[in-house]
Amino acid sequence: MRNSVKRAASLILVILMGMACLTGCTPGDGRTAAQIGDLKLTYGEANFYVRYNQSMYESYYKAYGATDMASVWSGASEEDSEKTVGEAYLEELKTGIEDRYVIAQKASEYGVELSDAEKKVIEECADEFIAANSEETREAMSATKENIVSFLTYQILESRVTEKMKEGVDENVTDEEALTKDISYVKISYATSTTGLGSAELDEVVGTFNEENKEVVKELAKEMADKYDGSDFKAYAEGYGYTAESTTVNAASEYPTAEASKMAFELGENEVSEVYDNEDESCFYIFHMDNTFNKEATEQNKPSVVEQRRTDQYEAKLAEMKESMNIKWHNSVWSKISLEKVGVSMMIPDEVTQQQEQAKETQTLYTDPELEVEYSDKISLMYEGTIDGVAFDGGSTGDAATDLVIGSGTYIDDFEEQLIGSHPGDNVIVNVTFPDDYKNAELAGKEAQFDCTIVGIYRE
Repeated sequence: MRNSVKRAASLILVILMGMACLTGCTPGDGRTAAQIGDLKLTYGEANFYVRYNQSMYESYYKAYGATDMASVWSGASEEDSEKTVGEAYLEELKTGIEDRYVIAQKASEYGVELSDAEKKVIEECADEFIAANSEETREAMSATKENIVSFLTYQILESRVTEKMKEGVDENVTDEEALTKDISYVKISYATSTTGLGSAELDEVVGTFNEENKEVVKELAKEMADKYDGSDFKAYAEGYGYTAESTTVNAASEYPTAEASKMAFELGENEVSEVYDNEDESCFYIFHMDNTFNKEATEQNKPSVVEQRRTDQYEAKLAEMKESMNIKWHNSVWSKISLEKVGVSMMIPDEVTQQQEQAKETQTLYTDPELEVEYSDKISLMYEGTIDGVAFDGGSTGDAATDLVIGSGTYIDDFEEQLIGSHPGDNVIVNVTFPDDYKNAELAGKEAQFDCTIVGIYRE
């Protein structure tokens, strides 16, 4: 395990953090930011945790052209208009800190501990980080050896205990529990040409939108749904000037929304839905049930049902843990951490890049099924992504495998973390949600499923 801890620590700590501290004033690293069970979270530990995560967030935005991160952080949050993006993100990090400290305190109950050798590796990596960064950067990040060691220790404990918390679920899944159906749907924009519906009135408002026009389109869409005669739905839709798209739906589907998916899933054979108003996309949907049992898709959905059980069990256990612990935040201390006032840049220096390339050259791909994917492992995998059972462009590796470092943040959401604990040869179903601001607008905010095959793990 020593090597796995070394890889996990190095993944974080070889990165030089370039800090742009716009204002000074911190309350002092040793002041208590929170009391979580028996553990005291200091300002310094909290600040280091935030700055590390901030660096990931800012690097993502900068990769897509963002130059003024202070403006990004001070902008209004889409999820909560009363908060800024920075305030909303700090709330997420606050929850993440609570989860980590709570889970870490349960490590002994799950038989998880770090060996003396592993602890020594963590300390060595902390020393390397301190040596690689300027005093100004270390001060802005609260990057003392104590805080770095604490961060790494609790991160690794959390990862290992989390996997233990997910163990033991029932892996038997019936067809009914994984039931997947075939549907078709038409999507009608609020501002659209509806000559196929025979509306001269609407031809005059093509490309425009107001509430009056929206109601006209809604009435025409309702007419289309009401007059459906049970014939071939795709041909019927074409008669109105629309192309019906096909997809699959199950009880957990959320496309285009959970409410719409539930509406479609509950349709009987050859039934059409009422008109569904999706304000987020400024359009109406009409769904049609093509087939109430897709056997192949139902089988493919069973691993997802098992994974959801694992997730549900983890969340239930975590809730119980948090309920049993006293958690108290000292907001006068926590509130001193600002994302707008301190910018973070991740910079991998030439010598580190060279070390990484040399490491790649000395690693060999192993396919032994006894090996287990751990945090910071470089693996080879193949995958195919789908949204509600339908493949999408750029979501597959095709016939060739690709390499991925677990924990690198290369892939969206917690894609990489879901592969931890798997073995070469394993088939792993990964469920993720694309960010709302994803570069491909057609995928933004949507839930996707990736059918992954672990080809092997690179080891020195």
